[in-house]
Amino acid sequence: MRNAQHVINDMVNLGDPGSVAPVGFLGYAVSLVSDFINCCIFPDEPEDPMKYPRPPEIPLNEVLAVVKKKFPDLGRYESVSSRLGKAKPVTRDASMDLSVLIAGAMRIKWYFEKTSKRNGRRQLKNEFKRELGKTAAELLCLLVERSTGP
Repeated sequence: MRNAQHVINDMVNLGDPGSVAPVGFLGYAVSLVSDFINCCIFPDEPEDPMKYPRPPEIPLNEVLAVVKKKFPDLGRYESVSSRLGKAKPVTRDASMDLSVLIAGAMRIKWYFEKTSKRNGRRQLKNEFKRELGKTAAELLCLLVERSTGP
């Protein structure tokens, strides 16, 4: 399994307007989102007793603009839970989902770099439970489906 910080850095790189979109994006994205999910599944981290400042706000609209420019074919899709009949039909936006993951990775990277590794792992786990886990799972299903064809 890849180190969480390496996975976070790779995720952040997708949102860097100066980076080039990877060749074979779908296969790369399947691997990266899978690695992201894997690095989030670990035992709960004990709370770091230090008090740290909050990370700076990540401008989601700017991340979304970069994602749409670099990966214009992502588009909209029906959520997995909708297709399984477990919820009302919900249409998701793959560009927004990827942007949410990238913005989350940017926050987590800040925690790793500006606080402590323990706090970074704890924040990663918390964000995964709060929002990033479901978003990553939904996006992974779409990316696998698109990369393997109909």
